[in-house]
Amino acid sequence: MPSRTAGSQSSARLKLAAAMTALLAGGLTACSHSPGQNFGTVSGIAEPCAGVFRLGQAQVTVYASHNGRTVKSERVVIRQPHGSPYRLTLRAAVYVISAPAAYLPAQTVSVRAGGTTTVNFRPSCK
Repeated sequence: MPSRTAGSQSSARLKLAAAMTALLAGGLTACSHSPGQNFGTVSGIAEPCAGVFRLGQAQVTVYASHNGRTVKSERVVIRQPHGSPYRLTLRAAVYVISAPAAYLPAQTVSVRAGGTTTVNFRPSCK
């Protein structure tokens, strides 16, 4: 069995390192996304059904569910008298958007790549 020289071992290590770097870079690129590339946005105004509340203390959590599973949520601290904005960036698909603290029905929306869908949760229970 022939023995390897130090030069051939070093060369093999360099090739292996280059291959692993290429695989890692490809994997990271696949995991990252840029706006508009199979992703869209759901945004709107959310406020709780809480009667009188102090600005900066009341909050609402907006949820996005896909196939019965919550895939993203955003807690919105109410800093304006008539609700505060939220924004969810999601893969293009159909989602159920809800905000239980608003006591309004959830809404089913279709998120399109590069698009924005507006869903407001502004209850009238005050």
